[in-house]
Amino acid sequence: MKKLREIRKRIVSAFELAPEAAGSTRLTLIDNTRVCLENHKGIAEYTQKSVRIRTHVLCIIINGSALCLERFGRENVVVSGNIHAIQFENLR
Repeated sequence: MKKLREIRKRIVSAFELAPEAAGSTRLTLIDNTRVCLENHKGIAEYTQKSVRIRTHVLCIIINGSALCLERFGRENVVVSGNIHAIQFENLR
């Protein structure tokens, strides 16, 4: 599995494609009110104060108040509310 990921990264680099093509996660923060995540593996925890989203190598923790899942799909997640902090936790 690790070799496959490395091969994908090399192909993406050789063809100068966006990192998401290799399965990398893209996080977009809009002010302190919205987080958009592409290429996720699912929601690990969801409350109005904290959302934990799994990716291929990280767990991304969004802390705040009045948080809600504005959009949840196979490819992307949008969390909105008053965002106070974003943390990254290694899964390995």
